[in-house]
Amino acid sequence: MPTAFVTGASGFIGSEVARQLIDAGWQVTASRRASSKTKMMDGYPVEWVEADLHDPQSIAAAMPPNVDGVFHVAGNLTFWSREYDAQYRDNVLGTRAMVEAALEVGAGRFIFTSSGAAYGPQRKMLRETMSSKALLSKVNYDRTKWLAEQEVLYGVQRGLDAVILNPAAVLGPRDEKFTVLFERVAKGQLPAAMPAKTSFCHIREVGRAHLSAYEKGRCGENYLLGGPNTTQLELLQVIAEVAGAKKPKYEIPAPLFFAIGAAVEAVAAMRKKRPAITRSFVHAFTQCWYTCSDKAIEELGYDPPSLHEIAQDTLDWLRAEGRLPAARNAAPAAASA
Repeated sequence: MPTAFVTGASGFIGSEVARQLIDAGWQVTASRRASSKTKMMDGYPVEWVEADLHDPQSIAAAMPPNVDGVFHVAGNLTFWSREYDAQYRDNVLGTRAMVEAALEVGAGRFIFTSSGAAYGPQRKMLRETMSSKALLSKVNYDRTKWLAEQEVLYGVQRGLDAVILNPAAVLGPRDEKFTVLFERVAKGQLPAAMPAKTSFCHIREVGRAHLSAYEKGRCGENYLLGGPNTTQLELLQVIAEVAGAKKPKYEIPAPLFFAIGAAVEAVAAMRKKRPAITRSFVHAFTQCWYTCSDKAIEELGYDPPSLHEIAQDTLDWLRAEGRLPAARNAAPAAASA
């Protein structure tokens, strides 16, 4: 039975990776903080360990002997400047520690979950052949994910067998962030969308790509994992169609969105509270993140679903969780083809 060490298994993407590994017959050891909630792995036989993900020795001690695969999924996605130092420690120094630990124990393969954001703001569709502009980005997350990739590539130079995955915006069942949008659209409570242009991918396929990367990915290579390239407004309209709800019609103008972000951040600073949105958040969601997944499709067998399938699967899960009523007047199944 192959063995895996997974970080971030208490979160959205990490739990999907861990679940799929277990379903494929792997024995999974997963790191967690003492305060971590592990509900997403309920019912799955995971060996949980507490490890300091900034300390290579602590990580190495927590890894199974002769571990076959290390899946480093954990990351810090804050957009608040007061948390930037922690974000750098988690995303960059944490990845450095993971690489050192993997080299120390002689891990069979290292799969790193980066982000399309590591390429920084581009004027064209993201492709692996592009040079990153992340260090020029106004978004700290972009910068730290690119710097984390450099830690992985430095490890490759020293003998680490590593593959880097770059998912776009990941949606699907069990997500506790974007599913709020699905709920509000399904209830007719969201008339307008952010002025976002991005690539939306399904959590199931992103998880499957991690296993494929272990089996088929080329050492030192990046693989962009995208999906339908569209606006958030179109996504919300598809959700409404599948839910049988009123479709949102408006997109918040970018200048107004910037003004809202600045105002919310200023008020939060006066109240000494964490802002719901920030200027950095607005910068991130007003860039165009259209993504080409051809390399992952050809080499990993990546198979990005349609927006309709993403919406249907997510809404079905919300209904199963009792967060939405049973479907009424939903679009016919043929509409999702």
